[in-house]
Amino acid sequence: MARVRGDLAHVRRHAPLAVALWALLAGGVVLTAASPRDVALGLVLTALLVPIALIDVAVRLIPNWATAAGAFAAVALGLATDPAAVGDQLLAGAAAAALLLLAALARPGDMGMGDVKLAGMLGLFLGAEVAVALLAGFVAAALAGLVLLIRHGAAGARRATLPLGPFLALGAAVALYAGAPLLDAYLTGLG
Repeated sequence: MARVRGDLAHVRRHAPLAVALWALLAGGVVLTAASPRDVALGLVLTALLVPIALIDVAVRLIPNWATAAGAFAAVALGLATDPAAVGDQLLAGAAAAALLLLAALARPGDMGMGDVKLAGMLGLFLGAEVAVALLAGFVAAALAGLVLLIRHGAAGARRATLPLGPFLALGAAVALYAGAPLLDAYLTGLG
């Protein structure tokens, strides 16, 4: 419990920012969601993403309590609103976590297990649209890395670390608002 209080202290320090970010994200969910189920999943997801991103920026750690609570909430909401879709949610969560686990194992120290768990949680909330979230998050992180490289040179950029959680949260927001159309357009282009 002390760990949770410590983590939430980082969020409280930036409460106006946290509230503004959540209001912006939640407003977007309400305006763009296709169904009441999507609204419920999106609102809970955004309520988790804001503190996760703020905590990751502050301490370079994604808390287990947040990803565990998120995973539980995603499955519970899925069961309550569309039990037939829960299998797809579980598959998307497992696939997203496996992808980041492979990356974490390939380059230990570059990505933490919190990022892996966050990806799995995002898959549980977003289903197949987690692919859009991961792609958008990695593109945003790569652009931020490029900015670091330009500002600080190669040596300075290597010493700097960027937490991945905020970029995955940004990717999740992209997926919440435009994931289905982007995924449909991509899959249509393949066929």
